[in-house]
Amino acid sequence: MDLLPLIAWTLLAVVPLVGAVFGYIGYQASHLLRSEVQSVPGGLRFSASTFMVEARRFENTVQVMCQNGHCKTQSLEGGEEKTRTGALTLALPAAGMRIQVAQIVVRNGPDAAATPTGFSTIVLTASDESNFKAQGKIGGQRCIVQLHSIPDPVAQTFKPFSDALEPWFEKLERDPK
Repeated sequence: MDLLPLIAWTLLAVVPLVGAVFGYIGYQASHLLRSEVQSVPGGLRFSASTFMVEARRFENTVQVMCQNGHCKTQSLEGGEEKTRTGALTLALPAAGMRIQVAQIVVRNGPDAAATPTGFSTIVLTASDESNFKAQGKIGGQRCIVQLHSIPDPVAQTFKPFSDALEPWFEKLERDPK
């Protein structure tokens, strides 16, 4: 009989603790999968927990901010390729930009079916070559930004955002200001 109060008090202490742990895990999971598209003055912004992409129409640039990215830049005239990784804040020329969203899959053998990992990679490729040509100059640089380990639901939400920007990118490439 003396054991029953001990069990009751233990359950009263453990059950709320387990509930709090599961609540915290659920909150973190929903936070990682949260994304939104906002209209901002002069543009459009896609925000997620680990990155932000903003199209700035007045400046003809795309602002990219991320916590963990990979950026390679190289002069169009040749030269050494520069690489940066980690937290990045970049302003990329919008003219001719290409954005690709690719799901990451694994294969457990040469004949095995591809198995999705639940994550995707977003690659933004930009060059200011058309701006240089419009000004009668030679030069410019190419920049490739890779955002890795983006949860698939966030990447699927980002894809329509990037598709909506494609006509603007193409228009700026045909007629740079």
